[in-house]
This record gives sequence, structure tokens and C-alpha cells, in this order.
Amino acid sequence: MAGKFFESIEEAYSTRDLYEVLGVTKTASESEIKRAYHKLSLKVHPDRVPPDEVKISTTKFQDIQDFEKKYKNSEEEAECLRSAYMDYEGDMDKIMDSVLCARIEDEPRFRGLIAGWIAEGSVPSYPPLWEKQRRNKRNERGKYDKEAEKEMRREMGLKDDVFNTPGTMTGEGLESAEPRYESLALQ
Repeated sequence: MAGKFFESIEEAYSTRDLYEVLGVTKTASESEIKRAYHKLSLKVHPDRVPPDEVKISTTKFQDIQDFEKKYKNSEEEAECLRSAYMDYEGDMDKIMDSVLCARIEDEPRFRGLIAGWIAEGSVPSYPPLWEKQRRNKRNERGKYDKEAEKEMRREMGLKDDVFNTPGTMTGEGLESAEPRYESLALQ
């Protein structure tokens, strides 16, 4: 079966070297290979070629689809997924971008495989991505709140030393500011 696959590759591309077909080096990263694969599939898609090249293009496109069918659910795909999981510490966006032939509909299957590896102890468990995102948002929100407080103090003509803890508005230490506001109110 693999022999026939490589024969059709050689017939269509004049080589059996899949790296050469994709136009990448053997040291190319997974994401470079994935981009090259996508670019080639678009280039040889039968709907994108002149009418006189449709037959050849259909054969080439079929070869690409055959490769994808063989690659999906293979040990090679599983190793690529495991490697991406470890490299990107569980970041599914980066994992999905780096695994060859990965599509959005593969994500639940990938998550299942990863969960199995975690359960058997063959890979570590990383904090869920949403937890990292929530932490990042909280940190960003905290930075924004501090900047907003500083801006409000500038607009009110207050100095940072009015507050006991710079960057927080606890209400403590406002006694020194109160006489200024009362004098404004009486005018």
C-alpha cells in the first residue's frame, strides 16, 4: 500500500521525497511543514487550476488527501501530538497550529488522547489553558485599574501620598484630603 502511494507521488512530483514535494528541508519545523502542506493543497486543488491541468491536479490533490487519511489516527500523528503538547505545555491553540493536517474538528479527539496520556502518567498535566487566560486577564485588569486610579488622582489634583497604599483606594488616609474638598464646597 505504501509502495503504491509513493509511486503516485513520484509520478505526480518526480520524487518520492515528501519534504521535496512540500518544498521544505528535512529540518523544517512542524509548523513549517503544516504551512507548506496547506499551501500545496491549495496550489493543486482542482478548482484553482486552468482547465487543461484539472486531471493532473485532481491526481495530485487525491495524493494529498490519501496522505491525510493515512496520517490521521496514526502513530506518527500521535507522536506529533505528544511532542506538540510537551513543547507548548498544553496550549491547544499552538498544538492545533503545529500538528500536521489538524482541523478544528480534531480538537476533541486530541484532548481525549492527551487526557489518556495524562491519566497513564506518560505526560505531565499542565494547568488548563483557560486558567492561564483567566490569570492573564486578571493581571491585565489589575494593571488597568491601577492606571485608572492614577489618572483619577491626577484629574482630582491629588497626590499618591494621600492614600496609605499607592495604587489602591482603600478610603484610609483620606482625612488629609477632606478639608480641601470641604473648603471647595463652601465657596
